[in-house]
Amino acid sequence: MFHILRALVCLFVLSEIVCAQAGSLPPSWKEKTFPIPVVPAERAFTKMANGYIWTFPHMLLKEEQGVNAVRLHSLSDDSESQVSLWLDGANAIWLEDVTVAEDQKLLFVGSELVVEAARRGMRPGLEEKSESNFLIAKDFVDRTVFSVDLGRYEATQVCAAGDGTIWVLGQDVGAEADGRPYQLLRKYSMTGTLLRSYLDRTEIHSPALVLSLRRRLGEKALGRVILRCGEQSVGAYIGSSQTWTEVRLNDGTTKTWNLVLPAPRAKVTGLALLGDHVVYASFAIMPAVKDPGVDLFVDKRQSEAFAAQYDTNRNLVRGLYVLNFGRESKAIWKEVPGTVSVANAPGSFVRLMGNDGSHLVYLRTSEEPEGGSPTLSWVKP
Repeated sequence: MFHILRALVCLFVLSEIVCAQAGSLPPSWKEKTFPIPVVPAERAFTKMANGYIWTFPHMLLKEEQGVNAVRLHSLSDDSESQVSLWLDGANAIWLEDVTVAEDQKLLFVGSELVVEAARRGMRPGLEEKSESNFLIAKDFVDRTVFSVDLGRYEATQVCAAGDGTIWVLGQDVGAEADGRPYQLLRKYSMTGTLLRSYLDRTEIHSPALVLSLRRRLGEKALGRVILRCGEQSVGAYIGSSQTWTEVRLNDGTTKTWNLVLPAPRAKVTGLALLGDHVVYASFAIMPAVKDPGVDLFVDKRQSEAFAAQYDTNRNLVRGLYVLNFGRESKAIWKEVPGTVSVANAPGSFVRLMGNDGSHLVYLRTSEEPEGGSPTLSWVKP
């Protein structure tokens, strides 16, 4: 009955959206029982790309000199490696993002900070200012390949595309404050040369855009900021405006879509770009709370049907969704059947880690009722 209702919603409520059918995920092509690293509060969420899983701290302090800042685990041979990062003369460093390129380079974006305290942690009320913003590439034996001073441009996400280019999503904080035009997305060569900029600020209809995680700490942020590089395109998800932008690698064509969330309080927990306009994301849908902004970017009847099925007033729900692109500039997240369920049930879907070529890689809970190591599953949708 719910599937019939969902189809009616698609036909009558969202008639401008192309409601393509998304089949359920096939059996796993490969599985790996993997003890995902326990991530302390000061380290970023576990990330995955190009055959590696890694974690890193957002704040590097002078007394630690950034030793072993990034911890990597190879999915091919289970080997472990660690890479350090420090800037001579720095007081502290804020790491916004780290990624692994195909040629085993680590790419870092962040800011050198002046911090007026011995240890910042995540405590509010600390005076700090950015001295410089950077894009740095290092190899796995700790050698610096290049370092770029980004000036007033604060990078918040970085990824490496299939054509060998490096892409960075961020914002010019001076231009943002003054209301001057600028572009959010930059393309660099593998030697750190700026090649071109994309995504005009005017494409993102948000009066006060804040992308940097450091600047969003302690604030109520509607959603995450995610950048993904694929073989054919590069995509940027901006949660505060619920937009998805893709840039084609072959000709630089850029288009932005306005998104419809699957339910109120839905937050993206992972995203993968498999090809041109082929986008998957995992969502965590939180239990009901008193929040006047929860109905933003949500279709009312669609969300009511979802709440009735999963009792979202009481339950945390997780699942996988595929983005259906419609006419003009709208797109809707469509549930992948068999993946959406109340959280923490044995063998249930947890979140999308990323992709391995054309395969999605997702994390699911142990099949054992009393717990156990989670499992990474590779599937080709």
